[in-house]
Amino acid sequence: MQLGGGIRDRVAAETAFEAGATRVVVGTSAVKDPAFVRALAEAHPGAVVLAVDAKDGVVAIDGWTEASSLTAVDVARRFDGVPLDALLYTDVSRDGTRVGPAVEETIRLARESQRVVIASGGVGTLDHLRALRGADGVLGVIVGRALLDGVFDVEAGNAALR
Repeated sequence: MQLGGGIRDRVAAETAFEAGATRVVVGTSAVKDPAFVRALAEAHPGAVVLAVDAKDGVVAIDGWTEASSLTAVDVARRFDGVPLDALLYTDVSRDGTRVGPAVEETIRLARESQRVVIASGGVGTLDHLRALRGADGVLGVIVGRALLDGVFDVEAGNAALR
């Protein structure tokens, strides 16, 4: 189980791990408290996912309510050499819209950060999943609205990614 959303200190992260999470997702902390993220990843190597949520190329923080001054690649590079599990990239302008994920930006982030990336935001069709299938550095895809709306089911989504 992976848990994310509002994990901004060690107590919240450790509580998630103690509750059974195998991975925790941190985002805002990567901008506001990178030392916390580094220390957490060092304490739990391979169990921390770094959420990089961006709009118009700029990382958004605090539940996407505030823009930072950093790009997705800037944030990812802050953690070079840190034992993160993956990056979780969301183009927040696409999230929930079903217009398609930010394929090019996701692949660019994987390439420039030299980390695996989980794509998120905008998946609305099986073709959107197929566009990410086999892309260098893309580990997986998060799908929300399309599943909720019954556009396709998990089985069809998994088949599209094979």
